[in-house]
Amino acid sequence: HGTSISREGLDAILAATAFCEPDDIGVFFIDDGVLNLINHQQPELIQQKDFIRTFKLLDLYDVEQRFICTESLQKFKLE
Repeated sequence: HGTSISREGLDAILAATAFCEPDDIGVFFIDDGVLNLINHQQPELIQQKDFIRTFKLLDLYDVEQRFICTESLQKFKLE
């Protein structure tokens, strides 16, 4: 939530579904991108909008290819 990179990336993925088949689109969670997968975040504490719930739209848009970097999970002790 410290930058807009994740939110903008998610917006780009959802927009791409209008031009591509969902099977042609994949989401890669790497480096600090894996932090988007943590439940019960409270972005309002740092006066940010909670966009994490928007990741549920991936199901609605039939984006099923999702990949998570195991090294990044280990780096942030999320395994």
